[in-house]
Amino acid sequence: MKTVIIVLSFLLLIGVNIGISQDANDEEGMKPVNPQLLWEAMAGNLEDWKMLKSTGEMGLGSWLESKALREYERKESPPAAGQPKLAPAPLMWTRILITDTGKHPEPLAEFKDFSTETPIEDSRIKKIRIQSWPTVTKTYDDGLIVANMMVAERFLVELVLKNQPQQNLRHWCRHLDFNVLESIPDTEVIPLPPEVLMVKLDQMNPKKNKGYMMATTSEAELEQELAAEEEELREVMSDFLELEEEENPPRLSGPE
Repeated sequence: MKTVIIVLSFLLLIGVNIGISQDANDEEGMKPVNPQLLWEAMAGNLEDWKMLKSTGEMGLGSWLESKALREYERKESPPAAGQPKLAPAPLMWTRILITDTGKHPEPLAEFKDFSTETPIEDSRIKKIRIQSWPTVTKTYDDGLIVANMMVAERFLVELVLKNQPQQNLRHWCRHLDFNVLESIPDTEVIPLPPEVLMVKLDQMNPKKNKGYMMATTSEAELEQELAAEEEELREVMSDFLELEEEENPPRLSGPE
């Protein structure tokens, strides 16, 4: 009896939590492109930089997403002839992440009504434009620089710079081919499909590539399933109580 009540309470609690989430059937957006196309917009091998990582993925975030990521590390310069080898300086490091949002509004919300004139209370945060693209930068106390750009009202480009001066941000943007992103055509807006292809790619180690299908379930479908299970549990409880009453009829108390 206690077990049935606990399970029923748990299902009711889940129903409340799901009720405040968004219905997947109401979600719409464009189908993102293959991550390999996003790689084409990124810098390849650079003379003074070593590529450490080049990965891509397709999956489900706030909407269907595809991502391409590359990481670079500054090569150490050998000492000049006849000069002693100095202690190594902190290595410069850069990460570039491009996300195709499919023009879903949630990941692009940061850039709604974007203006470089809007005052910002946090002095570490700046709103600027780089090659006309709206950009939000934040500089941390340890010198880490993080910049987020919106390109063609669809793509998010994130740059993270470590142990580098602020001017290197624009230097790295010159190594990005924004024409590749601009040339990607918009497609029709679709609802969230019942199944989503999840893909992980490693350009430098293709043996790690993998993919699988993941089913999606809307809030309405979950609520329908929970309602059916709840009704079934109520019937079980009702039958259990009737059986308990038959086996243990109430005793009538006589006069003392």
